[in-house]
Amino acid sequence: MGMRDRNVRKGIEVYENGDDSYLYLPGQLLVDSANEERARSVLDGDIRGQRQLDDRLNVTHLEVVGDVHAKVELLRKEGVRCGPNHVITGEPRYIGGPATVVEPSEYGLSDPAGDEGAGVTVVVLDTGYTCELHPWLDQRVDSGGAPNEPLDTHTPDGSLDHEAGHGTFIAGVIADIAPGARIIVRRVLESDGFGDEATIAQAITEVCALKPDILNLSLGAYTHGNLPPVGLANALRQVPRTSVVVAAAGNAGRDVPFWPAALKQVWSVAAVDGDDQRACFSNFGHWVDCAARGVDIRSCFPIWDGNDPGPFTNGWATWSGTSFAAPRMAGLVAREMTDGGGPAAEAVHRVLARASRIDPLVGAVIA
Repeated sequence: MGMRDRNVRKGIEVYENGDDSYLYLPGQLLVDSANEERARSVLDGDIRGQRQLDDRLNVTHLEVVGDVHAKVELLRKEGVRCGPNHVITGEPRYIGGPATVVEPSEYGLSDPAGDEGAGVTVVVLDTGYTCELHPWLDQRVDSGGAPNEPLDTHTPDGSLDHEAGHGTFIAGVIADIAPGARIIVRRVLESDGFGDEATIAQAITEVCALKPDILNLSLGAYTHGNLPPVGLANALRQVPRTSVVVAAAGNAGRDVPFWPAALKQVWSVAAVDGDDQRACFSNFGHWVDCAARGVDIRSCFPIWDGNDPGPFTNGWATWSGTSFAAPRMAGLVAREMTDGGGPAAEAVHRVLARASRIDPLVGAVIA
């Protein structure tokens, strides 16, 4: 099943050519600022505007007329580092994701009582956070005063949006493993799971100024030519060397690089089941670093009284996907750092050293 067979929001375009398939925003190009002068010379009269981005990002966001893909190919032949403004997702219903539909759970998590993760800051860029759901989670999460995650916005028909509650669920996974950690949640994805590369790269730049210990990115994209996306790559260069970025490897069950997980400075996390075997939906390949439990994960979820799916009446749900394997890794690293347990960049290696086994397709398998 291809991308065109999936539910893609109006305004998002699909480029589909075998393994070189991706989502993008039409008429938008991202160019490394070091190549901007050359890009403007090549594009000449095809530029119709520019969006201002943070100078620290070193990316120029151009609005252009004509075929974006042809322009990218032309610019790359001229040595310009560039790409479309890719659509970044939590892998809603396209190319095999998400792994499962979220389901209500009768049981949830107990109020974590330990101080594991104390002194550690974990940033989650996702769909946002729902306050006043579980008081114990509110004590650990900084949502910046933003409104609660929307649940039924893009298809206001009484059905839950595909990725609604995703951010809250992830925050619960981290807090359950590292209850002493400070979790900062910022919204970069809509409730249907879509966001754009420029906006997310800008958000990464902003949160890097907070010097987080761990950055959790349960999102990603396939890209033009399967090459690193210029916006995300530039943004992640600003992460302190002592910090760690974990990202979901994707749920398409294939080995095509999923970004930013496939970037060298990012720890790419695949999913295994309760028997430590690779989940059938999980991406794999040489670019995947490790795997954690990502099947039938139980965590926090907003109250939802609709019927598709649902209803969610008690604040708990069960979900599967690499989106939830990544925060398990984030939580384990945070727990390893408790009260001065060294920087995240060192703690991650101690976590991996306790792997139950090494899988040739997904790397070190952790708890």
